[in-house]
Amino acid sequence: MGEKLKLLVIGIDGADRRVVEGMPMPFLQGLLKDGAHYSAKVDLWSRGWAEIFTGRHGVDTGAFYNRPACTGKYEFTQHFNLSSLNGNPAVRPIWNDLNEKGFRVGVMNIPTTLPAPAVDGFFVSGVGGGSDKSGSRSIPAEACYPPSIMTMLEDLGYVLDVRRGASGIDNLEDFFRSINDMEEKRTASFVQLATQYAIDFGFVGYMGLSRVCYLLMADILNLIGKSNRVDTENDRRILDFFSRQDQLLRDLVQQLSPERVLIVSDHGMAPYTHQVNLNAFLVEGGWQKKNESMNGWIRGAGKAVKNMLPVRFRRNLGKKMPGVRQFVGQQNYATQGTAAIATGYISGIYLNDARFGGTVSPRESEKLVSEIVGAFNEYAPAKNNGMHASVYALRHRGCHAEAYFPDIWIDHPDTIFFNDHGPFIAPNRQYKPFDSFANVVSDMNSGIKGVEPLLCLVGEGRETLNVQDTGSLTQAYRIIQQCMVQRPKDNQ
Repeated sequence: MGEKLKLLVIGIDGADRRVVEGMPMPFLQGLLKDGAHYSAKVDLWSRGWAEIFTGRHGVDTGAFYNRPACTGKYEFTQHFNLSSLNGNPAVRPIWNDLNEKGFRVGVMNIPTTLPAPAVDGFFVSGVGGGSDKSGSRSIPAEACYPPSIMTMLEDLGYVLDVRRGASGIDNLEDFFRSINDMEEKRTASFVQLATQYAIDFGFVGYMGLSRVCYLLMADILNLIGKSNRVDTENDRRILDFFSRQDQLLRDLVQQLSPERVLIVSDHGMAPYTHQVNLNAFLVEGGWQKKNESMNGWIRGAGKAVKNMLPVRFRRNLGKKMPGVRQFVGQQNYATQGTAAIATGYISGIYLNDARFGGTVSPRESEKLVSEIVGAFNEYAPAKNNGMHASVYALRHRGCHAEAYFPDIWIDHPDTIFFNDHGPFIAPNRQYKPFDSFANVVSDMNSGIKGVEPLLCLVGEGRETLNVQDTGSLTQAYRIIQQCMVQRPKDNQ
């Protein structure tokens, strides 16, 4: 290692400048005021953390929040982890790049990084990416490198993840207590390991802010709007959380004293005001034929009921009755007569081709895409709500992950979430002040991913770095490379 930590990357999941500047976070606000900001927007489909640690968009890595499983039937998957990059020689995670240049690294809790890779330094994986460990407090052996650090993490009470639904939390006091405990243990663990392994480069991820914003974004924006005046116990809890989070970041930076700090988030945060079901547009336009059988009717009713049930109840029911979960999740359209389909978590439309066991042939695709794009852009409910369609898959031919691409992309306000049921557009009935977990049906309750993440370098002006401001989150990778050009003295 060199004389001191050269670069500390602080990853704050879902950190949004509007929220950070509106909440009691004077330390983080000071860093952002002093730092050099890089413009970055995300499309809310490519995974932001993977863009940061690979320097590449999902079109080159396959790192998407949801994608076709390409099994010849209607099946999508959220699966992505480090093993997904095997066989893709064009991708080199940032810790590999820095190790090859002689730097010792310490990485902790960056989502989708299971299993922990062997590095010169230490690595503690984060979950997400469809992992069955999401929401689990206990840390699995495959999350630790070297394996010996697992004992130390357990002794420190390290918490792998807290997600309200998966963790079974049913009251707000316990929710905040669990989140604060997770973040405090993570800070202490990272400081101890960073010191023990004398790292040159550190990258630590904090998840608590996004968990709170997903649940309470309506309350947070209301607080900001009234200049943080406390009127309720929930107001107090929210302000206390952000103040605690800010103090943890202060402790982290002061204890490690890095030469530079890069503050980055994988996406911003937005109010979750509406839901959109593209299938409703496709049915209305004649490109999708509904399944009119009894099974189709039951499946449609099941989807509607499922999305009114609290997360914990749904997951327990799915575990006890996996056949019901599988039945409800199957396609609810007639294969014959259906030209296009859509699903949740993807703002796009897919042709019903061989990927889904459909009958649309390649020679039909260009004309069909043009027809649907034109109709969507004249569709009044879409136009009136700020949505616009464009060709996607044909524009990205030859990319590594092209099998996963929607044929049509829908630009939209980031206040909209896409699902696969219901009317074309409907208000999110949970966008309101929080009252009870009994009414919470999803971890994304009144907040949703926003398109503007943080990307700010503190301690070195961008004018001294050879990094072109591309407007993409992938430039975080090149900022890190430029900050780490001088090799450690003891390795020269």
